[in-house]
Amino acid sequence: MARTPTPYETKHGRRWRVGYSDELGVERTRGGFLRRGHASTWYRQLEQARSEGRLRGFLDEDAGLAGEQAETLHDFMLDWFRLDAGPELATATAISYLHVYNKHVRPLAGHRPLEQFELPGPVTEVLGQMAAAGVGQATRDNARKVLSSAFGWGVEMGRMRANGARSVRRNRRRSRRLSGGVTSPAGHHEVAARRKAWAISPQAFAALHRGALDRRTPGRPLWMPARDAIAASMLYGLGLRPQELFGATFRQVSRGRFRVAQVLTKGIGPPGSAKPVGRIIAAAKTADGVRTMTMRAWVHEELREWRARLGGEGLPAGDDDFIIPGAAPDGHYTLEQQHNFIRDIKACGRVAAARDPDSSFLHKVTPYSLRRGHISLRVLAGEDIKRIADECGTSTAMIHRHCLHELDMRHELPDDFSFDGAVEAARQGLRHLRVA
Repeated sequence: MARTPTPYETKHGRRWRVGYSDELGVERTRGGFLRRGHASTWYRQLEQARSEGRLRGFLDEDAGLAGEQAETLHDFMLDWFRLDAGPELATATAISYLHVYNKHVRPLAGHRPLEQFELPGPVTEVLGQMAAAGVGQATRDNARKVLSSAFGWGVEMGRMRANGARSVRRNRRRSRRLSGGVTSPAGHHEVAARRKAWAISPQAFAALHRGALDRRTPGRPLWMPARDAIAASMLYGLGLRPQELFGATFRQVSRGRFRVAQVLTKGIGPPGSAKPVGRIIAAAKTADGVRTMTMRAWVHEELREWRARLGGEGLPAGDDDFIIPGAAPDGHYTLEQQHNFIRDIKACGRVAAARDPDSSFLHKVTPYSLRRGHISLRVLAGEDIKRIADECGTSTAMIHRHCLHELDMRHELPDDFSFDGAVEAARQGLRHLRVA
């Protein structure tokens, strides 16, 4: 709402003043104008500066303060890529972010003052300019993601007061899962079950693995329980993502290393069909598309037994054949099979929970529960977090945010505690319980 200048008397005659709110929302008055028009012009200039995000500089200049050179968006982004994105993000992710910024954001907004982007308006304006230039929605979403990540760091470091790129849209998939009614707060036992299922312990993995082998379903081939078991072992022992597991071939396996070279992803279906199909593409979590990790001896032994089992069943088991055989024409998993794998893991958890009531939380696990458990256990074993991030194709920031969860291990850890030792002890303990 526009302010109206008001007159007041001084010993030098009549003067005019006008009220305004500063950058902190504090009500102030600017006086000393000889004419009413001067006050109105000054107020219009102030509101224009406010709309452009440079109110602080306008007031400082009006007060005669020596203004510092305003930090531009490009100055800030250079620091973010150097101090945060480069060290913390996966190499391929940092390169992708840099490409989006240099090609689409920097030409439009690199020269603008950083403080403008504390409000959502300038961010929306830049994205609108990208749309007008023919940039697709996916790239615009990536641009917002880059700016939001950078501005979030800026807020944490005290260089920005707010993140103007933060999206206010809700996750649509999550919204569909939420009930429309009033939900009651989760109880203590439910919270504990969620925590245990989020990143599972070695004992929980051993129970889930046993549940996979013991699961029997009428009409289901007898080799499928072993398939579920080897999938669980690779997800937990190597920390793979499900799409990396379903894109893996036996050629990627050696006694000492495992190479993540390709992944299963969603592709466009045949002409005339709107249904997407699964396709295998090169992995993209490293600059050259391939990353390697240490092969666990127990995982390698299970893989050797699984490959022999496939040969015995008359299924493909050559170097270029997929470790987890699927129904696609090329032999890999289809998207429907990948989706159903989540239900398979939960079914294995139910088998384990039926045997041991303390494992009832296992019916809530997902494939990512195994990956998060892998990362959390390696951190608990004292391994270097940067090495863990490199081998798992993630960043140290993501590990701190999502994977550092208390595993269900209350006892004091021995000095020689290790990832493989904890897994082996859990599996031995499960075998002893079965014998008893």
